[in-house]
Amino acid sequence: MWLYAYETIRNGTNPSTDRTFIEQDPFFSALLNRNIKFFDPERGFTSMGSELRIRKAENTRARILRQDFLDDFGIDLLEFDEDVTDQEPDLDFDDEY
Repeated sequence: MWLYAYETIRNGTNPSTDRTFIEQDPFFSALLNRNIKFFDPERGFTSMGSELRIRKAENTRARILRQDFLDDFGIDLLEFDEDVTDQEPDLDFDDEY
């Protein structure tokens, strides 16, 4: 509810145009003085449903790309884990410089 109170007064979408309560509140005034926005009405309004559909489509595309990559290159991550545990690290760096 605090977000609604802050944003609607800050951007003028609340019928109450009295900004004094957010200007005098220590938390709201800190946000207001730095012009911090959580919502920009100029970017337009989208419904939660349309936003979720967009995110689901992006996640589906990413999952398909990841799976396609793994199918093409066949990386077995467990293979890397086994190599690390079998060897002692070489900490002698004297000959490298």
